[in-house]
Amino acid sequence: MVNGAKFTGSLMSHSGITSNCVACHGPTITGTSFVGVSKIVVMPATSPAGSNSHIPSSTTCETCHLATTPAGMVAANAPTLAPGSKFATPAPTTAQIHTGITSGCSACHETGYVWMTMSPYPISPSVLTSGAQYTGFHSRPIAAASTYSVADAAHPSTGDCSQCHSGTNYFSAKDVPANHIPYAATASCTACHTSADFSVCRR
Repeated sequence: MVNGAKFTGSLMSHSGITSNCVACHGPTITGTSFVGVSKIVVMPATSPAGSNSHIPSSTTCETCHLATTPAGMVAANAPTLAPGSKFATPAPTTAQIHTGITSGCSACHETGYVWMTMSPYPISPSVLTSGAQYTGFHSRPIAAASTYSVADAAHPSTGDCSQCHSGTNYFSAKDVPANHIPYAATASCTACHTSADFSVCRR
């Protein structure tokens, strides 16, 4: 009597798949979700923040990872787990990562935060430089420099980055909010902001 199909050593074809990666690789999928598959690469947890955590994202997998979707045959029981699944090659672009993001920057860039596969995004320059356009992955500047933070003891320690900065391609000089109180073009920030926390104004 025939035992039915055996899937041992079978291969999975990703040919033609361009969307809905989450159906098979989403955070709720496990090694027992599909028949004959005991290990599968899935989206890692986003918390707690750390080098083994996926950066928080509300976008689809293919927004950042489509360029590396395996087009050929892949072993049904994945030989590697993220990181190491080659889904960071090539690394997603800044535009891909920040699609639709205009605020809430501190959810990913708070003091000391680091995420899986941040190594392709080294900060440059790595020191506080007047007028510089900072690129790479940054967490909130602190008194002593770290791998992903420039040293800036006067930087505000609270508040979202988008309160003072705009754009996600790079950071440059502070940008005041769109509805900032009117001020003279020649006025300096310190005329009103006498604290290191720029969200606090002189009273």
